[in-house]
Amino acid sequence: MKTKMLVTMLATLFVFSMSIGFVSAANQHQFKQLMLMYTTTDPATTTPKWLHVPGNEISIFKLTLDPSVTYYYIDVMKLKPYDTLPDGLHPFFVDLTNVPAGYAAYWAGRGALNGGNLYQQTLYDIFIAGTSPVFYLNVQNGNYRLIDGFQHLVGIGDLTLRVDGTYLLGTYSYYGTDTGVDFTMSITFK
Repeated sequence: MKTKMLVTMLATLFVFSMSIGFVSAANQHQFKQLMLMYTTTDPATTTPKWLHVPGNEISIFKLTLDPSVTYYYIDVMKLKPYDTLPDGLHPFFVDLTNVPAGYAAYWAGRGALNGGNLYQQTLYDIFIAGTSPVFYLNVQNGNYRLIDGFQHLVGIGDLTLRVDGTYLLGTYSYYGTDTGVDFTMSITFK
């Protein structure tokens, strides 16, 4: 009973809150509708039970994180763009001017190293230099997926975006410019 209460208390302390607003010059929000889903089961190895992340393209998405969970896999449940998006991978980069305190030290502690091996250099390029994408919006014939940038770049594959249960808390912004449309996305982990 005490263990269950402790897990419940810890889970309420770690809330993953996504405030998403994809913005273009023509539209206040790039999408008419955006719904996200998540699972804690790797969709590459099993058929997971996907759960809706409460929220939408205008309001805040909220997902309770449990630090004992290795990964949360996040993907598009439903997306309706104002304008047709071309097929392909649309990259999103971290805005290094909008990251929480201790961000660089956190990623250095996770192995990000300029001049290191492929994994270390890729972590560095994504999270410290901000020159490689954190994730991609993959568009294929009107189907949409969020692709993990690290796994794509190191050649593991085009796998679903994943977030550690112990991800550094705070607010992050991501941006992308693709086919003349600017996209921005802010995420708060708390």
